[in-house]
Amino acid sequence: MSSASVSKPQRQTQLSRKKAWERAHLRYPFWFGGSASCFAACVTHPLDLVKVTAPLPRPTLSTALQTNN
Repeated sequence: MSSASVSKPQRQTQLSRKKAWERAHLRYPFWFGGSASCFAACVTHPLDLVKVTAPLPRPTLSTALQTNN
């Protein structure tokens, strides 16, 4: 089928399908995954460490007496 025999709406449909396929099959460089995982590890590990090692509030004498009664 030559491009002259294809009507304008059909041509637009073909182009929109081609663009949709290209968007769905977008390929990124292979190092994007590695850099993303390194960034995530460097950011989340220190935050998790602070969360886990944060000192809990120590119970005072008045709160200890209230929970025992």
